[in-house]
Amino acid sequence: MMFSAAKLEDSISGVFGRYGKVVSKYPWGLIMTCILVNGLLGVNIQWVTSDSDLGRVYTPTNSQAKKDREHILSIFPDSSGTNFYRQSMDSLGFFGEIIFKPRYERNALERNFQNQLKNILKTARATFVLDIDNNIFNYEDLCAKRNGQCVVDGECLLDSTFWDILENGSITKDVFDKEDYSFVIGTPTFVNDTLQSAPALKFRLNLRQDSSTFSTLSAKWETKFLETLKNMKLNDSDIAYQISDSLNTELDANTGGDVTYFSLTFTLMITNASFVAAGGNCVSNRGHLGRAGIISAGMAILGSFGLMSACHVDFVNIVGVMPFLIIATAVGFCYLNQITFFLGCMALHERRVAANRHCITCSPIEFPTENNQSDSTATRVCCTGSPAKSRNEQESMFEKIPRLVIPRMIINVPAKVLIFISYLAYLGFAIFGVTHLHQGLILQNLVSDSSYYYQFSQWDFDYFPSNFPISFVIPNHQNYSSIHVLDKLDSILKLARNYIDIEDTYELNWLTSYQNSTFFANKTENDFTTGLHRFLNNSKVFKNDVVFNPTPDQIEASRFFVMSNNIKDSYTQGKLMLQMREIASNSVIPCFAYSPSFIFFEQYVAVLPSTLQTVGIAVAAVFVVACVLMPNPFLIICIALSLASIITGVLGFMHFWGLSLSSITMIHVIMSVGFSVDFSAHICHAFLTSEGRDRNARVCKALEMTAGPIFNSAVSSIVGIIMLILSESYVFISFFRVMLLVILFGLFHGLFVLPIVFSLVGPTKPMKGNVRLFTNNIQNHKKEKTGTYNRGFELDFDQV
Repeated sequence: MMFSAAKLEDSISGVFGRYGKVVSKYPWGLIMTCILVNGLLGVNIQWVTSDSDLGRVYTPTNSQAKKDREHILSIFPDSSGTNFYRQSMDSLGFFGEIIFKPRYERNALERNFQNQLKNILKTARATFVLDIDNNIFNYEDLCAKRNGQCVVDGECLLDSTFWDILENGSITKDVFDKEDYSFVIGTPTFVNDTLQSAPALKFRLNLRQDSSTFSTLSAKWETKFLETLKNMKLNDSDIAYQISDSLNTELDANTGGDVTYFSLTFTLMITNASFVAAGGNCVSNRGHLGRAGIISAGMAILGSFGLMSACHVDFVNIVGVMPFLIIATAVGFCYLNQITFFLGCMALHERRVAANRHCITCSPIEFPTENNQSDSTATRVCCTGSPAKSRNEQESMFEKIPRLVIPRMIINVPAKVLIFISYLAYLGFAIFGVTHLHQGLILQNLVSDSSYYYQFSQWDFDYFPSNFPISFVIPNHQNYSSIHVLDKLDSILKLARNYIDIEDTYELNWLTSYQNSTFFANKTENDFTTGLHRFLNNSKVFKNDVVFNPTPDQIEASRFFVMSNNIKDSYTQGKLMLQMREIASNSVIPCFAYSPSFIFFEQYVAVLPSTLQTVGIAVAAVFVVACVLMPNPFLIICIALSLASIITGVLGFMHFWGLSLSSITMIHVIMSVGFSVDFSAHICHAFLTSEGRDRNARVCKALEMTAGPIFNSAVSSIVGIIMLILSESYVFISFFRVMLLVILFGLFHGLFVLPIVFSLVGPTKPMKGNVRLFTNNIQNHKKEKTGTYNRGFELDFDQV
């Protein structure tokens, strides 16, 4: 195994060695080719398309809810323009909602607010739009209708009759529940079983969507509705409002505005790279190389965006974090740019150093000798220089301090004890956080506090219930006149109502209502169907729930409804969806359970399995690579345990930082696998190839080689995301928090935890072959006639 890995490493080194000779001969060709390819691909950015639809971006692809919705669309026609009932809709529909809330905690049910409520609704309903032919469409033209009238939830609150019975004390708890006032009167207070007060009231202006024309006009009306409500000013009360597309548009605008931090991020990264690479003198200074590395990453973003645009891949909000940390397709471009553009720049840098040219002007300058000691200090510092003769001359302060300080800390016994105790505390908090980590996505968190939608969603969550109807859809013909079918249907609905999260008294059942009506006939199936037609013509609430096949006159499909309790927790919502589906799947009668809200609940139940699956695959891939390139069982186990420890810490501390496991943070956690293993792999490989008289010596040598690069890698990564701390977008804020945790915990494990483990129980037998191979490569390079060897990059093997 060791021989195979060494042979593989030998082969890879040989390939890159031959490639390095090509780079040294033709640096400009590689640089210009890289710029040209990235630039030409970047031209495609002008055709980039975006997708901010929550149903597609933040919910699982091809989910069961989406399939069920398509099935319902194929069975039940849209009746929003003729017989609108919200429970019959296949989606949440088009609408404009208003929440009215008096200031100073006053009672919203004071009668002197009645005229104010009328004016608010009158202004909202006066909103109009124009079609392509400049025809005017107002709310009455676009509203969802029932019995020829617009359906406005809460319109009853404008009627004097309501205020009369309210003042008479006639609205008892039973009346309140029967009339479904809970959806329009928020958090009511009852005194002696009589409605007395409420902090908020809600109105919903429903719109039709029964054709593509009306859907387009309704969407335009929603936009105008927002403009109207934004300009509305009230003296002693406030309003909050939303439309069906509010969350999509606000999320898109929120993340789009935060991308303005892109230029500041690159400025900080270039500055950081300039300082880190600022060691040496006027000749050996590597500042330009540091800046070239940042430019290489920038070109990777340009090229990857362009390629994805050319492939017609939509831009989604979460990809907006790319400027702050290279992800996705850009990783491949970044690697290609590094081995072309950056290596080309490195070859030019080495040529300049070998020719003793100035790092800024590229003009030949004098070597510092005794002859120019009489020159001024400024002249000697700025106008003389030479190639670095040792690593110490080459490195900047940011590179020297980590490799000089951290090894001394690690071999100190009290420091080892302190780090060990710190790790145990870290692990304890991490495990506690994981066991209490919340699952699901709170939608109002996706927008900033200053968004109009945030205010609405907060009031809606605080004052109004989160009930939702659930339909059991029977998509094929059944003989409903049969007593056996009736019993089976009754058992389905009874079983559903027995669940703790389902209202046990609510059931919208056309069959039971038909049986209790004067139209009921059950001698034959034909009599049953004839009587049902007459019943549905008189009971509009059920008319949308039965579909007939005209030839012969049979029931082709039908549905029945139950209602959930007030469920605010996303995990419970997802759990209830699975329970209702289980009832449907176990039913003798073929049926399926559906609610428009299920579209969003899908991610609540899919996020944990998806996270475990994808993280597991990533960890397995890391394990396989480690087995091939680092053939030491102990070190492989260390990498695996370190990776598990870091991911546990990230998930655990997400709980303490107010993050939940959602479709957004899941992506961040999956990305963290690569960052988690990076630092650990570096220190493990360095320890494997280091030699010394004991474990402490080998650990010190490993840290001398890797402490600076690991520390500065962590710092540069933090610099790359630091601007996100100013973001108002949940997508960016959660990304910043997760990545910061990954970087800090990875640094802690790579520079402190693993070195202590190696110093105590690490492998005692070093792999001398790898060190000799590296030494031989250096010696061979010294013999090359292509230029002067830069000793600034040579390791001090005399101290190994």
